[in-house]
Amino acid sequence: MFLLVRIFLAQTFSDRVTDIILLVMLIIFGALLIRSVFREVEQREKLEVKTRYLTTLRDFSTSIMKSLDFGKTVQVIVDSASERFGYIGSLLNLISKDGENIYPAAVSHNSVIDKALAILPIPLDKIMTPFKGNNGLTAVALKTNQIQTGDDLSKFFITFPAEVLIKVQQIAGIKTIVAIPIASENKMLGVLDIFMQKEQSEINEEELDVLKTLANEIGIVLINSELYEEVKNLSAYKTELMSIVAHQLKNPLVVVKGYSSLVEDGTAK
Repeated sequence: MFLLVRIFLAQTFSDRVTDIILLVMLIIFGALLIRSVFREVEQREKLEVKTRYLTTLRDFSTSIMKSLDFGKTVQVIVDSASERFGYIGSLLNLISKDGENIYPAAVSHNSVIDKALAILPIPLDKIMTPFKGNNGLTAVALKTNQIQTGDDLSKFFITFPAEVLIKVQQIAGIKTIVAIPIASENKMLGVLDIFMQKEQSEINEEELDVLKTLANEIGIVLINSELYEEVKNLSAYKTELMSIVAHQLKNPLVVVKGYSSLVEDGTAK
């Protein structure tokens, strides 16, 4: 304000030009200062968001590593992904051992998801979708090992008619779907589909980075769970085998023992 008065009252043209230049410089300096403050606030907000995501990720990792039982683990994964990150729900799809199909291994359970799934003509646990030739975005995420996002549920799955999936999306209030590929040790394992209540434009890079880390954590847990199941099955097989061997050895030994008794009694010929 003072400079404006000075410019207005300046006696000479050169004084007026000098004051105008000074005023412009002050305006530029102020704009740069405001921009710097806004940038610092934005960086702080991003740091807070990242810290919150990382804290949630740590809690998620802790919860899914409590059990090595495969069935329990996959259910904990989908439940924790939705509860701890505040999503509507999630669906874990895995590749069959022969690599030919994709199947739903677990879906998060809450009142919204359960109500939406109730209209499906086939229960999720009865579904087995061919992998080859599958152009759904869930399968695309798996084939390309890239996160896929979209706002149309029918674009992600080819198992059900589009009108059914649109109805499911409306009932659940899903605005955005994110398909996150899961891999471990260069082996593709499956895809975690996240159902969000936010618009696609609201998903920032920090959140996508956390989801990628989330997928890596899930991959490690799935591999460990599979190994645990294999060891458990081998242990059960070993126990059964030893039981059979012991039984088979026991029968001849009974005969030998009985014959030995007859020999000792002098009744054997």
